[in-house]
Amino acid sequence: MGNLRLDNLVSFLNANGVRSEEAYPGKAITRIVSPVAALSVDCVNQENRTITVLAEILSPQDEGGYPCQEKAMDVCNILSQAGGICRTGSCQFLNKAGVFRVPVWAVFHMDDTLPYTLRTGTLLLPYACGFSAYQETDKTITSIHDAPWVFTVEELFPWGVMDTMEVQEPFELILHRSAGNEEYTGCVWTKRKRIAEKDGIRQIREGISNKRFLTSGDE
Repeated sequence: MGNLRLDNLVSFLNANGVRSEEAYPGKAITRIVSPVAALSVDCVNQENRTITVLAEILSPQDEGGYPCQEKAMDVCNILSQAGGICRTGSCQFLNKAGVFRVPVWAVFHMDDTLPYTLRTGTLLLPYACGFSAYQETDKTITSIHDAPWVFTVEELFPWGVMDTMEVQEPFELILHRSAGNEEYTGCVWTKRKRIAEKDGIRQIREGISNKRFLTSGDE
């Protein structure tokens, strides 16, 4: 998974029904009234080229430990869709905090060849391996500035990994890189192709956007 960012994983979990926040925030911690996942980087292994993310699942005392364990299983399933290899720890009760806790570790492989991430709305596309976009004029649209954007997203899903979930159309497509973002709005898919390869399923989707916005800086 290229350019692993905690905020992307937080958004990914929230988009899939798991209330999530980054651990150790520089502000007051939200009171825990239902199961929540707190994410942090557990370790980085340059030799093996992996990043281990720790998701601490916390739930209130009055609900008991079972909902905490259930939510941990949900987090495992969701993070595995984002490319993580997951495992859980045992459920424990933290007396001082008055909450149950189940740790979830997700190991992601680093990829330096892809200097950007792609999102459709809040949904991260962790297996994206290619992106392109173009404009062109025709008989009715004579100015390039009025032409819609036609974009292509290429993903490679390893065998045994679930495909990226679909978002409701129209959606926003966001290309994030260190220099800034490219945001394509009013997007709809117009073409899809799937190819079975040695390493998995390659999916190539084409879509159209009515507008593109640029923002500078690493957000």
